Amino acid sequence: MLISFHLPKAAGISFYKNMLHWQAKARTEDGLWARYWHETIHKSAGYLPNKPKSTSFPEHLKSLLKECLPHYEKLNTLPLE
Repeated sequence: MLISFHLPKAAGISFYKNMLHWQAKARTEDGLWARYWHETIHKSAGYLPNKPKSTSFPEHLKSLLKECLPHYEKLNTLPLE
């Protein structure tokens, strides 16, 4: 959850603990595609702890992973200030 504390600061906004919880419901600002993109969000009321994946990375996407991973690793070294 560390990113939740640093991202608002990096964006120039204040962080409040109540940002980590919300009322589970659909919202007008979710837009036309909400029923396709936001179904899980509409049922949630806050963040859940991260659960490690129990399945292996899909074989057909491994070449894409190999291409993207160096970019991710580079970005992951940059501090959020």
